[in-house]
Amino acid sequence: MESQMDTYLTKSNFFKRLIESGYPIDSEQFDALALSLWEDDSVLMAIEIAPGGVVTQVYPKEGNEEAFGLDLLENEERQGYAELARQSEQYTIAGPFELVQGGMGALLFDPIYITADSGERQFWGYLLLVINWDNFIAKLELDKLEEASYSYHIWKRDITTGEHVTIAQAENLALVENLEVVYEVPNDTWHFDIAP
Repeated sequence: MESQMDTYLTKSNFFKRLIESGYPIDSEQFDALALSLWEDDSVLMAIEIAPGGVVTQVYPKEGNEEAFGLDLLENEERQGYAELARQSEQYTIAGPFELVQGGMGALLFDPIYITADSGERQFWGYLLLVINWDNFIAKLELDKLEEASYSYHIWKRDITTGEHVTIAQAENLALVENLEVVYEVPNDTWHFDIAP
């Protein structure tokens, strides 16, 4: 999972470093840069920039029109994760949940800080990666666990409601005397229960 996530963090870091360095990115430049990083691997649905927390640029635009103007710090489902990423200065994975552009997905919030003329670090906004959750899970090839006669359940707690959120699970879930592996991701904890 970590290896798969690192693939997408590399894309996020590219844009993040450009903005932090003060490089101005207009809409045309954003599209050209996003295109150069784009791999049609079915997992990455969109790359978004949200200065001040409001989505102003999205690639690709087609199919993601509903994301424009979304205020991440005001949206009920996203504000807790957005605020957590901003305060911790670490990327945060939100979801899986229903996306504004449709379908199930997850958001990777990567907070961006710039140095003001005064020398003080200031919050600039976010670089977001929109991830097709089902395709992300499929890339992990968890089905091979079931083929090897293992049952599994990957879950976490929603940071705002505390509710149990299933990340992925075996089709025939049967956990008896399971082993639990706790996996720390920035600003969250994922639990992996597995049993023969």
